[in-house]
Amino acid sequence: MNDRIPAVALSLSKGAYLISALRQAQGYGFIDTGRRSRSFDACEASVLACKRLAMSILGKIFTWWDGATVGTLLNSWKTGEKVGEDSLGNTYYRARKGDRRWVIYNGSNDASRVPPEWHGWLHRTFDELPTDILPAPRAWEQAPTPNLTGSTGAYRPAGALERGGQRAAATGDYEAWRPGE
Repeated sequence: MNDRIPAVALSLSKGAYLISALRQAQGYGFIDTGRRSRSFDACEASVLACKRLAMSILGKIFTWWDGATVGTLLNSWKTGEKVGEDSLGNTYYRARKGDRRWVIYNGSNDASRVPPEWHGWLHRTFDELPTDILPAPRAWEQAPTPNLTGSTGAYRPAGALERGGQRAAATGDYEAWRPGE
């Protein structure tokens, strides 16, 4: 009986309480504390998988900065018409009734991740879809660069704290103000 886990601990509907129930079962002697059983390790791994799944579902419901929320997805399904997808995986919609247009980002919500041709369509620069009216890209055209502000690839001038905080001495007629002089 030492290697058996109590039935109450196997209830996955308890979610977050499963590991604590297992640890309590260890303390009460339901599980041999001298060695961990394989069933305990498997059960703990499945609990962690359940927690990850629950957090991803809750993340989809309550967060907007890493893709669309459930409400946006439902609204897009109910009132929107999918019109296309770009090379980054972003999906573009327009309202079935009216003239509203929107994008659901593939990944983080960053407007700099919308290619120029789709940006023109979103802002009604042209009404036709970019895939229908724009010519194929030329050999000399470069892919748009994302906004690197706030990332490790952001520009940091000489003297910035991230580059050591040392800058060259001021030259010319600059003279620092000192109080009392």
